[in-house]
Amino acid sequence: MIASALVKLGDKDDAYWNFLLEQATIAVDSDIPDAAFSPSQNKIVIDRISPELLAWAAAHHIDANTAAIDSVYGYPGKVLLLALAEDPRGIPLLRRALLSHDFMIVRMGASGLAQLQDINSIPFIIAACEKAPKGYDAALAESALLYFDDARAQNAVDRYADKERARRFREARMHGLKALGY
Repeated sequence: MIASALVKLGDKDDAYWNFLLEQATIAVDSDIPDAAFSPSQNKIVIDRISPELLAWAAAHHIDANTAAIDSVYGYPGKVLLLALAEDPRGIPLLRRALLSHDFMIVRMGASGLAQLQDINSIPFIIAACEKAPKGYDAALAESALLYFDDARAQNAVDRYADKERARRFREARMHGLKALGY
């Protein structure tokens, strides 16, 4: 968090940036599957860890609960800290995050791109929505696309997100809410 804050504040020591980039790259390059979505069952398994993550944990000799925490918090948190730095040098890695097998990594990448207002990333975020499972598509639209003043992004929000939720998010955005909260 300190490295992210220092980069955001403009510290010129590349050690902080390199640390953030290294940690986020570990997350983005990981093959960790989503904790809740099971591609083999084509559904979200809310009441248990996805079979894919259980198999991944076993193959990597990691406790399943630890793997689930890494999938939901650990790896996505590394991408979030890069995104919170709000440094445009992170755009290529945040875009790569959109290709992850772990939805939370995808979401952090998309939110970071929205926080940076990188309009060139809108097609990539829309593509991530298109390939996302039902429910995840809406979450991506609400957490990223909604924050762009762009017709393509807003049309995708209308396509994927619940109308009432989208209205509330848009109202909050008018009062200063950003993709990453502030």
